Amino acid sequence: MKTINLPDVIDRTVATGLALELSDALGGNDGLIINAAKVRQIGQCGLQLLVSAALTSVRREQSFAIAEPSDAFAGAVRIAGLQRHLSGHAVQAL
Repeated sequence: MKTINLPDVIDRTVATGLALELSDALGGNDGLIINAAKVRQIGQCGLQLLVSAALTSVRREQSFAIAEPSDAFAGAVRIAGLQRHLSGHAVQAL
């Protein structure tokens, strides 16, 4: 299983690199763990990328999990109303 450690700030400046990393990780069949422990700030584009990755993994029947979400990450997910898709160990499809 592939693990991606998110940076402390996820905004437009890191979105392209993160999108490529997520795409590469989802190209395999091993599943994906997103470690969100260091996240201090995440913008809408970062949340959109992660939702897209989560839904892609569901469609491909791969595992996807958010590990160690920081308070800032969990708060951003909650404010955006994305708990169903980006909280805990399992991801649900839309």
